[in-house]
Amino acid sequence: MVASKRAAADPTRSSNENKRTCSGEGGTTESLVSAYEDVPSKAQSESGSRGYPPSTSSDTINRGIALLNAHHGPFGDIYPEDGVWGEFNRSFSLFLSKNVVALASFNGGTKFFSCTGFFIDFDDECQTILTSATLVRDPDGSNKIVEGLKIKVLLPNNQSKEGTLKHCSLQYNVALVSVKNCRYVRHVNLEQCSINYSSKVVAVGRSFESGALMATRGARTCWSGPFDCEHLSYSTCKISKSGIGGPLVDIDGKFLGMNYYDKKMGTPFLYFDDLRGILQYFKTKHFCLIDKTEYRSMTGMKRHILEDNYYIQNRWILPDPSSMNEREREEERRVLASLHPTSSRRVKYAYTGGDVTVLK
Repeated sequence: MVASKRAAADPTRSSNENKRTCSGEGGTTESLVSAYEDVPSKAQSESGSRGYPPSTSSDTINRGIALLNAHHGPFGDIYPEDGVWGEFNRSFSLFLSKNVVALASFNGGTKFFSCTGFFIDFDDECQTILTSATLVRDPDGSNKIVEGLKIKVLLPNNQSKEGTLKHCSLQYNVALVSVKNCRYVRHVNLEQCSINYSSKVVAVGRSFESGALMATRGARTCWSGPFDCEHLSYSTCKISKSGIGGPLVDIDGKFLGMNYYDKKMGTPFLYFDDLRGILQYFKTKHFCLIDKTEYRSMTGMKRHILEDNYYIQNRWILPDPSSMNEREREEERRVLASLHPTSSRRVKYAYTGGDVTVLK
């Protein structure tokens, strides 16, 4: 049995329920298109000089929308250069540079997975990093943790520390990793988060291999992907797998949520209110509390956390690294063309359930 999707099929539709998955007043058609401009980012075009393997696909370099299933390569603009970093307030850029970390899990001497995380205000005894459970979960979709993995955390100062998995929700693909003897970090306080619906959004990640801090801009959208988790929203930010677990922020310096990964048409993320509910569950799940799974969304609605032993299991199968075929690229071009700001036609295509659909 699969949980239903929340996102609407028609991106022109609006309601109180889907407002938070869509863009704000005035529309963001231009942002949707500019997120896929055929211009390589600085992180991609200068990858050879920054510790990244150079791209071997000319189509990837010449057509930005084809770079959709990169493995752990670069994305966006590298801190502290121009691009999206120049649009942030300087103090917020500095905050991100001291907050966002890279993590990797190892099975013996072999790297199992690497992704991004960020420090949150959670535990008084040690520093806590919020990240994706993809770091430690079995990639076959069986909803279990791989035993015996060692976790390394690459801090903003390029020091490497040992991490410990403290909590994990396989249902929502969320994990908490603790780090001892770690000072002078900045924390995201989820209780103080808010949303400016008219602002651009930015996905941030850090490379475990090079330590580079990366960011790429986009917009919120009503697209939906192939995942079961009904609380997922989507942005048009394009990241690689190294950005999984990284923060989604807005250009005004507000934290919005945590990013996941889909190989086509944008990036899924969980909003901060759902993350707050999961963290509340982590703190109370070992106690006999009647409402330990209940929390309120930012709209005031009551929600419940699905525990990992619940009969409905959210699937989070990570796509293998591969290139998009011509049919997939053409489908995405059609969607983007129908959203072009100079077009007088109504929106004809949407991206729902992981596939391009025709709107009638």
